[in-house]
Amino acid sequence: MGKRYKLGQTIVGARGRDREVELLRIEGRKKLKRRNLMIGCAVAVLGAALAIWVIVGISGMVEETSSGVVDEPGWVLTVEIVVEGGGQVSERIRELVAKLERDFADLGFGVERAVLPIGMSREVDVYVVDRAEYYKMSVDRGSAVQAEDAERMMRYLDENGLKPGYVDLRVEGKAYYK
Repeated sequence: MGKRYKLGQTIVGARGRDREVELLRIEGRKKLKRRNLMIGCAVAVLGAALAIWVIVGISGMVEETSSGVVDEPGWVLTVEIVVEGGGQVSERIRELVAKLERDFADLGFGVERAVLPIGMSREVDVYVVDRAEYYKMSVDRGSAVQAEDAERMMRYLDENGLKPGYVDLRVEGKAYYK
């Protein structure tokens, strides 16, 4: 037959307790939703800030590389660049000669001057301090590689007692002296 109630217990009392428990659950769900919403907003704001930071960084790098001058520590031109046919020296040639000067200094040699021969648009002749020969180098090859090639040729020439007028290092993996 139904549930028997003891003295002092009513149906309303049981329903009231159930209602309190249900209200606490509802309040707990609301708090959980607010917390999740706050976390979601914080993640969205941080994500947007990160995206803006990355976009600004990339655009700054693009501006630096498109200008042709990448700020690299230690490329300061101090040697003279002689243009045999007259005219002006491009920024690319200045940068190459400055890097060659730095790379030769790293190997223990000084660069006396660089000459841009007449009629040779891809060549730079580098004169090393205390060396009789000069080194023909390519504008299209890396400065560090060419400086290392020149240093190897200097050792080879000294070991074999050779005194050439110049050493051509324009072709990778080959050296020609005359």
